[in-house]
Amino acid sequence: MVKTIRCELCGAEAKHPVTKTIDGRALNFCCTGCLQVYELQREEGLLPDQNGHGLPAQLQKEQASAVDGKFGGTVSSITLPIVGMTCANCVAHVERSLHSVPGVLNVMVNLAAERATVEIISGALTMSDLKQAVEDAGYQVLEARDSI
Repeated sequence: MVKTIRCELCGAEAKHPVTKTIDGRALNFCCTGCLQVYELQREEGLLPDQNGHGLPAQLQKEQASAVDGKFGGTVSSITLPIVGMTCANCVAHVERSLHSVPGVLNVMVNLAAERATVEIISGALTMSDLKQAVEDAGYQVLEARDSI
């Protein structure tokens, strides 16, 4: 059985992976561009959680506590099918755009699956807010699989 290697940044299949050891972990990337974006995000302290996705853990905690009292703290998840992404930079652009929406706690965009999974504070935003953020980034949202 052959194991598929996925890019640490964009999630695309890495047929000829670029591997680099960072913080004692061997990380695989589909191309040098994804590796460079990952390293830039790491330098700026914008690296996501330990799985490589979403906001840095500290920012997630701060944002969650900031909205907890106002919206009751119920967290839910929604999946948005996104059209138009072609590379890791597209993924990063969509993630930043969705993170900018108040009430969004975490975003994981998967290039290969063409979808974004968004953790939100229930009642803090609408589906239109998420769609608008993606459209403002230059991409299109198809009919969502889950509702807010």
